[in-house]
Amino acid sequence: MSDDKIFVEANYKNKTIIYNMYDFEHALVVKKISRLTNKLNMIKRGISYQKQKLARLNTSAVKSCFGTKKLFKSQHTLYNEHFEWKEDFYKARHKTIELQGLNTVTQGNACVKYNYETNLLKIQLPYENKIGAYHSSQWFEVENVDFPYHKDSLIEALNTKNSPVSLRIEDKGDYLLFKPSYKLFKDENQINYSKANGVVGYDINYDHIAWSETDCIGNLLNFGTIHFNIANKTSGQISKILEKSALGLVQISRDKNKPLAGEDIKNISKSKLTYGNTKRNMKISMFAHKKIIEAISSRAFKENLAVFYVNPAYTSQMGKIKYMKAKGISIHVSAAYCIARKALGYKEKIPLIYRIFTNNWRVLSKELKTLKIQYLYKISSTFGYSNLKAFVKDTIASNYVIFKEKPIVKFSFN
Repeated sequence: MSDDKIFVEANYKNKTIIYNMYDFEHALVVKKISRLTNKLNMIKRGISYQKQKLARLNTSAVKSCFGTKKLFKSQHTLYNEHFEWKEDFYKARHKTIELQGLNTVTQGNACVKYNYETNLLKIQLPYENKIGAYHSSQWFEVENVDFPYHKDSLIEALNTKNSPVSLRIEDKGDYLLFKPSYKLFKDENQINYSKANGVVGYDINYDHIAWSETDCIGNLLNFGTIHFNIANKTSGQISKILEKSALGLVQISRDKNKPLAGEDIKNISKSKLTYGNTKRNMKISMFAHKKIIEAISSRAFKENLAVFYVNPAYTSQMGKIKYMKAKGISIHVSAAYCIARKALGYKEKIPLIYRIFTNNWRVLSKELKTLKIQYLYKISSTFGYSNLKAFVKDTIASNYVIFKEKPIVKFSFN
């Protein structure tokens, strides 16, 4: 405290000057106490919830209901006859069956055989004998079974060794639905890895995907956004919405005949979001980042397009500083543009003038320590300098003399 001014520096990122004790108490101390109290209450609430959950697990067995819990609870409300509910509940419990594939047998499955020339499907299922146990099995034949979607890939998987083919059967009432799942095999020569015409970079956000198209030397050609809304949606609806957005992005890349460039996020840690901002935590927890990345890569593989992954660190800051105002684009499109340029091999860095004020506060004078970056251009003229570079150069030179025994950093301005 000096001359009725309080200089607050410790434990705060944004250094500031407060002119009286009242503002110091209500602007900083009270808010800090409120945040810490709220964080402590949330921790106590989380501990209490985990204790209750542990007590339930120790005192009662874990219950599960196949056939939906809602249908099970409706047996005494929506149904007049119990046998009607029992029939519907039995159908709901047994309407699907999945036969897992095995890579050591013919056609990749021991219980399913498919003749793609005659469209005959043979399924081996167990049947109940007189004593009520499943000791034997029987082959069932289903005629006129056709798989029109990517049938060539299915035939290749059936004729390829070490390729498991699983089959999921769903009873839709009037018909049966067969869903095979297998691994796609493609020659590397079929996939478009060429960056000769440029790439399409994308940046994934909570409510949209921003994309930007570049040419071979990194110039911006086109940009746009794909909006979607996942608020108040179920997990199944969110999956479909994200898959549709991924399909739209790959469609843009296919029309332009250019590979994709995205963020390389291998491990997304949500541990730091436990006791933070509630709305922000909810948005990030609902947003299945890994799911949309897998949807994009899967769809791009089907369309013979390569996806290049780059380090997304500081792409938003670099895009905001370098390209947002110059190109007239949003910050998310600027981040997508930086990602595309990184995929082309360009080294995107924050300009030196910004790195000075963000990473090397100790080498600046005390006057600069109490100011924010956006005011530095005005301050340079206040001290009698015509431009900011000369002001920073003299300031660093004066501090360099102080730290001449062990200099912290050196700068050079051209």
